[in-house]
Amino acid sequence: MDDNRKAYGGVDGAQRLPPILTSAVAQGLLAAMQRGAATAIASLDLGLSEESVAVSADAVTIRGVRLPQAALADAAATAEKCFECIDGALHPISVFSEATGWVRTLRPTADAPTTVVAGFPMHRIAGTTPLADTRAKVRALGKPRGRVLDTATGLGYTAIELARTCTEVVTVELDPTALELARRNPWSAALFANPKIQQVIGDVAQHIQSFAAHEFAAVLHDPPTTQLAGDLYSQAFYSELRRILRPGGRLFHYVGDPSRTRTGRATAGVMRRLTAAGFVRVRRAPRAFGVTAIAPAPRRVFVGSPCYLERRRMDQPPKARARRSAHPAFALPVFLAQFELLPHLHRIPPRTPPHRHRQTARPRGQRADARSSRRR
Repeated sequence: MDDNRKAYGGVDGAQRLPPILTSAVAQGLLAAMQRGAATAIASLDLGLSEESVAVSADAVTIRGVRLPQAALADAAATAEKCFECIDGALHPISVFSEATGWVRTLRPTADAPTTVVAGFPMHRIAGTTPLADTRAKVRALGKPRGRVLDTATGLGYTAIELARTCTEVVTVELDPTALELARRNPWSAALFANPKIQQVIGDVAQHIQSFAAHEFAAVLHDPPTTQLAGDLYSQAFYSELRRILRPGGRLFHYVGDPSRTRTGRATAGVMRRLTAAGFVRVRRAPRAFGVTAIAPAPRRVFVGSPCYLERRRMDQPPKARARRSAHPAFALPVFLAQFELLPHLHRIPPRTPPHRHRQTARPRGQRADARSSRRR
């Protein structure tokens, strides 16, 4: 817990926020009131730390503010919301975006809270936690280093985790109210305090065009569902991701639970479009519920390699090409080419301009004169 407090909330990050209660915290305070206890230990920053709360027969006193028992009872009955304690009353932590028309709500979990957007939780919470979900996605990238792109900020957990090993993290968020909700979340304090994290507000589908080619060493693409952001699953967007990735750079694309039939079809479509966009080694990452891919690196052709020999053979006239094909040195590349095991041969420019194999037919008399002139 101390490590999470340092990495996510900071030492003093939660102290600047109002007290936050959940159903579990409210139930614990009500139980202390029934026991007749004078004080109770509770977490008022969603589990990052604990502090003492004064308890009386009909109310509790939190940081000098009296909260009645009726307000605690209402919070205890609502398990899917977080509540801010302001002026002796509890208010659900939620925001409405006029730009997107979405309602964002902070939902408590076993560790860090998640965001519910238009009824969809933005992290996996069935059988796992948002922190475990985030760390599984980062592990799917291997060991990211250098400058990394996070295509969807949300509560900032991905950017915070990437900043642990990367020198710079660029995170893009479409909806400004998402950052407003993150400022009210104690677990997102490092998103605004870490100098490695650069925030960008805008549509990543359009803003990605402003990035230079080969600018990023890795990309973590964790978009909302296709119902909310279908353009982030298009082949055109994948082509832009390939453009900004360095050769050999790694991409992780979150898709969803692969055991579901609908998600399985969506995963197959994502893999097909990533391959069409030019990515290589496109593979499933079932533990992270996504797909990984590699930006292709330029191929080098060495003298004496099968690629080099096949290119030299294709530069020859048809008769010479057939004669060279029978030579043992050319047998391997010819054999591989038949089974399309050298698909990159068409990308190799010819060493010399192609020969003109077409000859103009001459009358028999002219050919005889040409032979006699050569004998002389």
